[in-house]
Amino acid sequence: MVRHFLRKYAGDFGMECPTISSDAVALLRSDSWLGNVRELENVTCRLLLAARGLSINADAVRQTLTARDTEARDNPNQRARVS
Repeated sequence: MVRHFLRKYAGDFGMECPTISSDAVALLRSDSWLGNVRELENVTCRLLLAARGLSINADAVRQTLTARDTEARDNPNQRARVS
């Protein structure tokens, strides 16, 4: 699903689709995804934009998930609206 979203949004934004490491995919799989597919889609879009055509690695995923969690902590209703 992550690769699908990367291809979709890369096309939408006129960007080259970055590769994603197996460690990064494993890290995404290990998350709880309280917001389900829409939350995964949003995180994948953030990863694409931050990658700027470079490969997405586990560190990039950690940073993106940490930012998501910080935003959710600062605005507790945010995750409830996503699901």
